[in-house]
Amino acid sequence: LRRAGKETCWLLSNIAAGTHDQIAKLVSRPDILSIVIQHVHNSEWEVRKEATWVLSNIATGGQDAHVHALVELGSINALVDIIAVADPKILIVVLDAIEGILRVGSKTGRDYVGFVDECDGLDAIEGLQEHENEQVYEKAVFIIESFFGIEEGEDENLVPTIEGDTFAFGLPTVDKNMNVPTEGGTQQHQQAPLQPYNF
Repeated sequence: LRRAGKETCWLLSNIAAGTHDQIAKLVSRPDILSIVIQHVHNSEWEVRKEATWVLSNIATGGQDAHVHALVELGSINALVDIIAVADPKILIVVLDAIEGILRVGSKTGRDYVGFVDECDGLDAIEGLQEHENEQVYEKAVFIIESFFGIEEGEDENLVPTIEGDTFAFGLPTVDKNMNVPTEGGTQQHQQAPLQPYNF
């Protein structure tokens, strides 16, 4: 059964790497693509890899309508899901797919960035900035900077805001009088909201 699943996904990935007409025929069968997406989520590794190629080939080579159909079937969640277990080669395939989906979303005004974030995809992609493989690292940084508007190493609490003639940076402060109920009683020294520091 594993061999049949792997070979079937391999065949589908070749179709998905074909012409727009071939991709359209594959996308017109949501029943088949739903099974492919299930394989990305929870099949044996060899099947998962081949199924991932199917999604990536559609996301990177398909027309906008093909990518929209892929997203509607739940492909973003499946792609984010495999990030945690993928080897570098498949991570590049996954990141290419996510980039293709985000590019189409950006071009057509669809909030695929929000979909990725809702699936904890931003966290997963940010984690790849620590990956030992340089291609994985560079691809992750590119996606984050291009679609999520976050510069590498940027701390959102230190981004300045302009107030009159000064820049204000948010710094955490501690309100020692703040008591917060917990299971074992109350806890003091909870972090209060950020307070500005002006330059």
